[in-house]
Amino acid sequence: MSDRKQTLRRLGLCSAVGVWFFCLLSLGSYSSSDWPSHQVFPYPSETHNLCGSAGAFFSYWCFFVLGQGVFPVLFFGGICV
Repeated sequence: MSDRKQTLRRLGLCSAVGVWFFCLLSLGSYSSSDWPSHQVFPYPSETHNLCGSAGAFFSYWCFFVLGQGVFPVLFFGGICV
């Protein structure tokens, strides 16, 4: 394998691990009192998610779409990485 292909492969692997770790942290620290949830009042409240507003947004929509099924998806996604 050429050096360029190997470098691109390593870069892709590091990016995939970073995205997986972001997903793990944001889903693991999900709080229903964070911004996208309809339970938040007043609107500009403090975010409790470890990944900030982006993590709160991501985790809210993952739980909204997949529910608790997001954890097997995350698990098997981690195995595939």
